Amino acid sequence: MRSEFPRKGEFKLESNQEIQLEAGCKSFLDAIAENPGPRWHELTPSEGRKRFNSFQDVFGSGPEEIKITDTLMGYVPVRFYRPSHSTATIFPVVVYFHGGGWVLGDLDTHDALCRRLSLAANVVVISVDYRLAPEHPFPAALEDCFEVLRLIDQDAQKYGVDSCRVVVAGDSAGGNLAAAVALKLRDTSQDFLKGQVLIYPVMDHECNTRSYHSFATDFGLTRADMIWFWKQYLGEQNVTSYCVPTLESNLQGLPPTLVVTAEYDVLRDEGERYAELLSAAGIPVKHIQYPGAIHGFVHFAGVVEYGIKATHDIASEIRSMLEAQ
Repeated sequence: MRSEFPRKGEFKLESNQEIQLEAGCKSFLDAIAENPGPRWHELTPSEGRKRFNSFQDVFGSGPEEIKITDTLMGYVPVRFYRPSHSTATIFPVVVYFHGGGWVLGDLDTHDALCRRLSLAANVVVISVDYRLAPEHPFPAALEDCFEVLRLIDQDAQKYGVDSCRVVVAGDSAGGNLAAAVALKLRDTSQDFLKGQVLIYPVMDHECNTRSYHSFATDFGLTRADMIWFWKQYLGEQNVTSYCVPTLESNLQGLPPTLVVTAEYDVLRDEGERYAELLSAAGIPVKHIQYPGAIHGFVHFAGVVEYGIKATHDIASEIRSMLEAQ
C-alpha cells in the first residue's frame, strides 16, 4: 500500500490533534512516503494485483518450521500450513481468508502471516484462494470460503484436521468474509465453529463513520480506495448481511469472537461497532485496539515489528477459543 501514505509531517486529525503513531508504523510511513505513486482506486485490478504482490519485503518471509501443501478443496485452491515440530496427525484448524479489498491478494501475499499464525497457535492454517472481484463479484468469494468450511465439516479426517476445533479468521476484506461465513454457517445449522477472528475487518459499505472521515487520506488505506473496493465487490448485487454483517438483525448463535482494530484506520469504527453488536446479542467477544497502529500493520510485520506482537496476541486468543469446552 505504498501509494497511500502521507508525506512527512502530515499526521494530524481534522481537529489538528497531534497523532501518536506507534514507532514502527511511523517509521514505515515515513520511509514509504518518499516514493508515492497511484492509489489503489487509480489502478486497474490487474495493475493493483501486480503491485500488491511486489510488496513481499513488507509482508516478510515468516518462519521456516512449517510444512506447506498447495491443493484443492473441492474446486477451491488452498494452502495448508502445518507446524513441522509437531507429531500430531489431527490438528485444530484456522481457516484463513486474506485481505486486499476482495480485489487484491492471494496465497503468496499472505504466506508469511499464515506461517506465523500456524507456528504461534500450533494449528493447521488453511489459507483460501477465493475468487476475486470485479471479475467475480459477491457472492463468489463467500461461496468459495463457505465451500472450504463445508468440506471440513463433511470430511475433516481426510484433511488431517479436527472438525470440532475450527476457527475462521481473516484480515480486512478477509475479516468481512470470516464474519459472513460464520453467519452463513449459523443460518444453515452448521454451527461448529469454536470462534471467529476479525482483524481490522471491513463491515460497513457506506464508508461514512467518524474514522472514515478522520483518517480519510493520510493513513494508508483511504476512504476513496474503500469506496472503490466496495464497488468492485458488490457489482450489481443487492446488499445483504452476508456482505455487510452489521446489517444482520439477529446475531445470536454466533461463535466467540475476537475483533482487532487499529487506532488510525478508516475501518476502526465499524470493527468496534460489530464488536458492540455481538456483545449486545450475548456473544462472548473480545475487542483489542492497537494504539498508534495503521491498517494492515499485522500483515506488514516484515517491517513493522508491532505486527509480530499482534500475531502472538491473536494466536493466544485462538488457542483459548480452541481449548474452550
